[in-house]
Amino acid sequence: IAEARAKIFDARRLFLMSEPDKASKLAQEGLHIAEKMQMPYDIGLAHMVLGRINSDNAHTQKAHEIFKAIKSEWGLHQLEHFDI
Repeated sequence: IAEARAKIFDARRLFLMSEPDKASKLAQEGLHIAEKMQMPYDIGLAHMVLGRINSDNAHTQKAHEIFKAIKSEWGLHQLEHFDI
């Protein structure tokens, strides 16, 4: 169950270590696992991280939609104040 989130957080670590390509790949893997396991919060986290890594507003918007739909105030807060 923790595999998706572990990959997402490891992607953040890789990005901070100036390895954006590896980070993006790992975050995408985390997203696929979260989707397969139907874990909406983790799906939102993955989109949030992918949005930051790739400067992709589509991922950021998707994260916002997910956090709003599941009523995750913390997720929305992270999205607004998240600095990878």
